[in-house]
Amino acid sequence: MSVAAQRLAGRVALVTGAGSGIGRESARRLAAEGASVVVTDVDLARATETAEPLGASALALRLDVTDADDVAAAVARAVQEFGALHVLHANAAIPQPVRPIEELEPEEWRRVLEVNLTGPFLCIRGAVAELRRTKGAVVVTSSVSSMRIRDGISAYTASKAGVNGLVQALAYELAPAGVRVNAVVPGPVETPFLRGMKFAATPEETVAAAEAGIPLGRLVEPASVAAAVAYLASDDARDVTGVLLRIDGGRGL
Repeated sequence: MSVAAQRLAGRVALVTGAGSGIGRESARRLAAEGASVVVTDVDLARATETAEPLGASALALRLDVTDADDVAAAVARAVQEFGALHVLHANAAIPQPVRPIEELEPEEWRRVLEVNLTGPFLCIRGAVAELRRTKGAVVVTSSVSSMRIRDGISAYTASKAGVNGLVQALAYELAPAGVRVNAVVPGPVETPFLRGMKFAATPEETVAAAEAGIPLGRLVEPASVAAAVAYLASDDARDVTGVLLRIDGGRGL
């Protein structure tokens, strides 16, 4: 990990979906840049695996982002443990079963939208009072699937397109309070999440198909996305809000 100066020294960050993949790398990167990090995941054991190597500057919590009470409790715990909250990385998301619209069950649609879109809404809503106080930053994880369409993932695509709209609406709404709201928009990333999308018969074929559509010819590394999250959370991005920052190897072109 190549890390610049400790841009986030004295800051407190809360990361959702931090038990693996992008969330885990973001928690590591934010901690490496000096932040205290509240590492959350719906699976507490995975959150703990992320947090333990980070030492006393990290706290692992179980968090279901679809539960407003859970969100409120996590924000309160962050403030109790570390004194404030400056950064929210709303990263938690789930894939959908890859299937045509007529085979997609309404409950499957609702669940994807609940986690991937309502989840970030609830997290921002639950953290916004503290972020107003600290003039903090929100970074939401979107997806290049919101911009580059492919068959069989209508719910996932809709959820991430909704994230883009939410980010830009709240960037405008919260700017007068000094709160910045941005999104990272990854292309296919080498994570268990990608393999779970099941675009092909095997995980290996799914990865190969994803790589074939990337002009740079390789999957995005989670660390690359984490570096973008750290930038958007830092004062280096003090004039950046409402941005959908693609990290996709050219996939969205």
